[in-house]
Amino acid sequence: MANVVEVPRRDGSIGYKIRWRQGGGKHGAGCSETFDDPKLAARFKTDVEYHGHEYPPNYIPHVGYVTAEQLAALQAAEAAAQAVAARRPFLAYAADYVDHLTGIEPKTRADYHRFVQNHMAGFPAFAEADIADPDQLTARHVAEWVNWLEAGVKDPTDPDGLRWLRAPKSPKTIANLHGLLYSIMQSAVVGERPIRKYNPCVGTRLPSLDDATSEEMVFLTPAEFQVLHAAADPTVRDVLLALVGTGMRWSEVSAQQAGDYTGGQTRVLRAWKRQANNRYELGAPKTRAGRRRIVLDGVTDDVFARNTSGRPGDAYTFTTRTGAPLRHNNFFCRYWQRSVYRAVRCAEHRAMDRDEGFLIDGRRVPLRNLKSLRQRHLEPCGCPGTLAKVPRVHDLRHSHVAWQIAGNVPLSAIARRVGHENVQTTDRTYGHLLPELDTRQADAVYSALASAGFVLAA
Repeated sequence: MANVVEVPRRDGSIGYKIRWRQGGGKHGAGCSETFDDPKLAARFKTDVEYHGHEYPPNYIPHVGYVTAEQLAALQAAEAAAQAVAARRPFLAYAADYVDHLTGIEPKTRADYHRFVQNHMAGFPAFAEADIADPDQLTARHVAEWVNWLEAGVKDPTDPDGLRWLRAPKSPKTIANLHGLLYSIMQSAVVGERPIRKYNPCVGTRLPSLDDATSEEMVFLTPAEFQVLHAAADPTVRDVLLALVGTGMRWSEVSAQQAGDYTGGQTRVLRAWKRQANNRYELGAPKTRAGRRRIVLDGVTDDVFARNTSGRPGDAYTFTTRTGAPLRHNNFFCRYWQRSVYRAVRCAEHRAMDRDEGFLIDGRRVPLRNLKSLRQRHLEPCGCPGTLAKVPRVHDLRHSHVAWQIAGNVPLSAIARRVGHENVQTTDRTYGHLLPELDTRQADAVYSALASAGFVLAA
């Protein structure tokens, strides 16, 4: 039963408080409403008791009696507010997912945030999507996003159609971005509190990666490397020999210290790690297999010997002129690009570059200063004695592996030398350099057929 209690107020007036227990039982939650009008209080008490000691359907707690239209509007507003509260914006969810990933480097985390902002936030279907709504993030949306990445966006203000607002992405980049999106969506499906029933990334057909890796890689023959080495600034020629002679990554070679080298071999114990703030710190190599010992050939051994002789164990093996650790950006802009430029363009064409220049956006731009050298200037001229390829720094590592394969070194031994976690990685990356295996396989089939009596037609 509901009770009426008179409540004196400071201004001398009387309030009428209706008190009852929800459901009418002694264990029900205590409820109360206060009225100024005793008749309205009596009506409310009667309604509460009539409805089983629950709020009347046409009464809003602490608001009052409402009409059917007012009640419907209030209920709709409450439902809308609950829907907004329950909404899980995709971009916020993705950012939270990246923030709580474990076992990744700070730079990797920063890169993932950049991928979400640069390659997902700009796609209309993702920008305002609710990740929990199966109708807002579907397999069709993912397929449209992949096509959007592959196609790029032309600059509509460019009459020649040469400029891009957003350049097309390579199959490898699309595969990497799709992998990140897959992981984000999968966490919503199998997390502690799943908010989706399926992952729309499952079954996406991505642009073909066939030969994509081999097309990106450049393999230099020893003679081609000699052209590059001769074109390089003498200050960094030993660094180039160390890269191609050991197959180390740039981050590993630049972190080598004098104490790592002992006659005929060197150890890989550390590598430079780029942090989220773009600073570099020393850390462990890329993988567990990255901690390794590399036996050096005679030429490379001489390089390490002369760059470590008489130096303390913690001194960096390869440094700038001032003795500071090598940094990739500085090395790339000041030495690498200029070396490649001199290797791919003969002296006559370099003179033409200074006078006539390159065709850029429909006009000729002279290359008068190597400080303004860019990738577009590294265009092989095709003259004798020049490189017909445009290698990257990492291609010296690829070239090292190619030379190992040409020397019939087993892939398992190559994998250990270059620090791959397993031989499958080596095979997947460099297996196309083993054409002799095709002949061996064909010979094996022929031997089997011949042993069964099959002979070649006359």
